[in-house]
Amino acid sequence: MKNAVVHIVSITVLLSLAVPVPASAQGLVWPTNAGRVMTSSFGEYRPGHFHAGLDIKTWGREGYDIYALGNGWVSRIVASISGYGRAVYLTLESGETVVYAHLSAFAPGLVPFVREKQARLGRYGVTIFLRPDQFRVSAGDLLGYTGSTGNGVPHLHVEVRDQVNNLVNPFHYGLTVTDNLPPEFIQLAVVPLSADARTDNGFLPALYPAVPTAPGAWEPAAPVRARGRVGLAVAVTDRADGAGNLFSPYRLRLFIDDREWYRVTYDSLRLNESFQVDLDRDYRLRRVAGSDFHRLYRAAGNTLRFCLPAAANAGEIVCGDGDAASGERAPVSPDGLRFRIEAEDFYGNVSILEGRITAAPADTTTPAPESPPPVPDSDFSLGSECYGDAIVYTAVSAAGWREPPLLLVKDSPWLKRAVPLISVDSTSWQGRYRWLREGQRTITAELSARRTGQICRTVSDTISAALIDPRAGGALTSPDGRCSFIFPPGAVYAPVLGRAFQKTLAVRESGTVTVYEFAPRDRIFFRQGTLRLDLPAPGMPSGKAGLYRVINDSTFGFVAPLSDPMRLEAAVSGPAAFAVLQDTVPPSVSGVIPADGAVVRTGTPRIQWVCEDDRSGLGGEDTYTIHIDGKRQIVERLPHLNLCRVILFAPLSPGRHRLKITAEDRAGNVTVHESGFAVSAAGR
Repeated sequence: MKNAVVHIVSITVLLSLAVPVPASAQGLVWPTNAGRVMTSSFGEYRPGHFHAGLDIKTWGREGYDIYALGNGWVSRIVASISGYGRAVYLTLESGETVVYAHLSAFAPGLVPFVREKQARLGRYGVTIFLRPDQFRVSAGDLLGYTGSTGNGVPHLHVEVRDQVNNLVNPFHYGLTVTDNLPPEFIQLAVVPLSADARTDNGFLPALYPAVPTAPGAWEPAAPVRARGRVGLAVAVTDRADGAGNLFSPYRLRLFIDDREWYRVTYDSLRLNESFQVDLDRDYRLRRVAGSDFHRLYRAAGNTLRFCLPAAANAGEIVCGDGDAASGERAPVSPDGLRFRIEAEDFYGNVSILEGRITAAPADTTTPAPESPPPVPDSDFSLGSECYGDAIVYTAVSAAGWREPPLLLVKDSPWLKRAVPLISVDSTSWQGRYRWLREGQRTITAELSARRTGQICRTVSDTISAALIDPRAGGALTSPDGRCSFIFPPGAVYAPVLGRAFQKTLAVRESGTVTVYEFAPRDRIFFRQGTLRLDLPAPGMPSGKAGLYRVINDSTFGFVAPLSDPMRLEAAVSGPAAFAVLQDTVPPSVSGVIPADGAVVRTGTPRIQWVCEDDRSGLGGEDTYTIHIDGKRQIVERLPHLNLCRVILFAPLSPGRHRLKITAEDRAGNVTVHESGFAVSAAGR
């Protein structure tokens, strides 16, 4: 056997990513009197995007003051039931913009701007742009009060945008906290990046728990081996003094034999780059392992400026005796390469994970035997999953194997192909079947072995799959041919093997329905796909039906109504499980205040109600309305509380008043509630 060696892909010289701090940052005012404890940092993972600023703890309460960081003017005001909720945009004299989000209320001076536009448009959700001369402020002036609008969790979100609207880490603008605690490593991952790459988990990523060896020092829990092109990723968290929350590190650096090989620094971000969070992080590992893994290599499609170097394949490591994909071969010691990963927070606290990666032997692949081998008298199983452009099959026998089992893949009516296997551990063998043909097809894999007494036993696994191409896109069709998921060109950055499944499910109101499931669901897709379903589908309910995403057997998310009796077509964010479900139950209206027949002592009473719908849900503002004495009112909805409340622009006159509340769900079911109350003469 040839000597095992490890070499690494050549990269360009690393450049520092400096973020200039304007002189105006000196002496900026802390944005709230709630305290200086942070709950989220800049650059943290959020589903589909980076966290754009800092979150400041408000101790589960609302109503703390919010202050202008510096001199400038309010350039934008937003009122919304989602996203940032109530938000104020402050443009500083130096040109940066500070965004304050999730407010419970605006400063009194801003309220007339909001109410005027809400009254003019007849709706709660508004965006207002102001001129520099309309609402000027000085550092420390009141802008509003902390809350939970748009999010449901009380806190203050603060972000800073530079003169060209790039997001900048607010720590660069003097928004500092006390932090004497270094980051903590959780796990190291070795990720296969080429068709022939292998790890200690076969053809799938291998995970190694991080073990502390000294303060600030860590190492992998086991020796790290791999073969082919691989990348490293780490799950790492950070803390700050007095805060129980976990944060992302500020900087990560990968060193190979003391040479800096890859760097990520969360300093600044273009707004249109935020969706690339799932290229900086490993989306699949997050779903599989439940942790936020930072890639220490540049994934295909990653154009983020804070990941350096910018070259394709940057940070990759090539294990084995072949040549690197490009560039020079790095000097290799007989026992592999030494790697060092430094995790640093903004305040210079550093932790280090060190280890060695060695090349796995080249002869661990075993050709398939000509006949089924014997195994102990116990059952065995065959599992499969799509990884990149291949299917990875795993054969497991709890009692172990005397020799490799026989794995055959039938990819045409007349041909069975033997799949070579590698040993993962004493109970598992793994094979990789690369998908090379265009179009969708169904293949069956058969795993055979002989149990004690020479009785032959075979288990099988059938897959319907198609290759999704980055340039051309692709499509998946359900086994019954009725439902298709269409990927447009550019939906993926690397070839992805997709699968189609089908099952039946008993659902309240709808009876037994057909669920169409498409995979993979552990990959990020960069353009919306199209789901097409021929109608009527088997088991499709009559009446008010719609397309739903099946989250689990009892939880569903509304996607689109059925508007065409012959075909449903809907834009969807990515592969998932879908079904046509019925919704015949209208929304509920309860907890109306003031209660029917009540007498209130003020002309500006609190008017609110709870509105809930457990299937299709409520739609836009026109689907939940209230009229007082026949006049429509402005309604603020708090989705996390299922609460609707009226914003009164003028006091009600003394005497009796009639309420008419209407709620319509997205299936068209309507509820109407009518009641009345009186304002006493004392309410004048």
